[in-house]
Amino acid sequence: MILSRQARPETASTTAPLDILGVSKSFAGAAVLNGVSLAIQPGERIALLGPSGSGKSTLLNLVAGFEQPDQGDILIDGRSVVALPVHARRIGMVFQHYALFPHLSVAENIAYPLVRRRAPRPEIRERVDRLLASVRLQGFADRRIQTLSGGQQQRVAIARALAAEPAVLLMDEPMGALDRSLREQLQVELKLLLQETRATVIYVTHDQREALALADRIAIMNEGRFEQVGAVEDIYANPASAFAAQFLWAGANRLRAVAGEGGAAALGGIAVDARWPARPSQAGAGVDLVVRPEDVTLHEPRGDALTATVLTALFAGTHRTVQLELASGEPLNAVQPISAHAPIPGTAVGVTIRPGAACAYPANGR
Repeated sequence: MILSRQARPETASTTAPLDILGVSKSFAGAAVLNGVSLAIQPGERIALLGPSGSGKSTLLNLVAGFEQPDQGDILIDGRSVVALPVHARRIGMVFQHYALFPHLSVAENIAYPLVRRRAPRPEIRERVDRLLASVRLQGFADRRIQTLSGGQQQRVAIARALAAEPAVLLMDEPMGALDRSLREQLQVELKLLLQETRATVIYVTHDQREALALADRIAIMNEGRFEQVGAVEDIYANPASAFAAQFLWAGANRLRAVAGEGGAAALGGIAVDARWPARPSQAGAGVDLVVRPEDVTLHEPRGDALTATVLTALFAGTHRTVQLELASGEPLNAVQPISAHAPIPGTAVGVTIRPGAACAYPANGR
């Protein structure tokens, strides 16, 4: 599903636990969200992905009830919750820094939402024991939060958010405070946990790899709108705009080119076999080519290929990232296998883009 900038609000779904219908929000006269609509199905994990200021956290805060929309409606299980306070919305929340209570034990942290709603003690004990087993923390009930690792604290935060059996679990950059190696390790644990609990999740992140790893669908946000919404593999393979392609494909190159005949594009006078996610531009029109570094091949200079100057090569263990400059002055990144000969800075190399790998979009587009 791709929503254009002028997409009409969806009608309420009869099956989705969460319906966001034409929601807009401004702060101090500046629009942060512009009529966004989205239906989230039971047990679905959807990631809101976009740069800072795109509206991700604002949308999450509106769903949670921390902010109120200027226009539109938010339905949970078919019922509008806009007029309901935070505690009445059946929402679970996991924050970037977890917001756990250091003076309480693990079990007391998990039980907190149930204690607040005055659930019977036997129900609290049974629910806490079940959640401790779900997050693989049996035997940790009496431990203090300060004694836990970052991953264990994350699991406690998720268990606490699930304690009151929320209709929707909201996760706002839950791995943002962790270093890269720990984040990658915990992604596997978190995905397994969310699969086991079958939670309906909205996951906010600016990390493309995290969104791809954890979500069923991704909603790319840009300037308060959905740039594109789709299944993870579909959206990665077929970005609907230059912005979506550049944001999804980490380190992607965005190059100025000219539309040619028969769906080709000319880059520096060299024909490039490109894909056109939208309708091909007329021959001679300016286009943006977006191509992943791993789809750029370096070789000896030759007449039927682009030529670029090597700026530097960065060793990354499993591969080498080569930074180049085209004759046009545009930067170009390429990924090279370690087995290939490392190019020398200042030398000229030939550049070939794998046929069908580059995506072409109208120039000056989004």
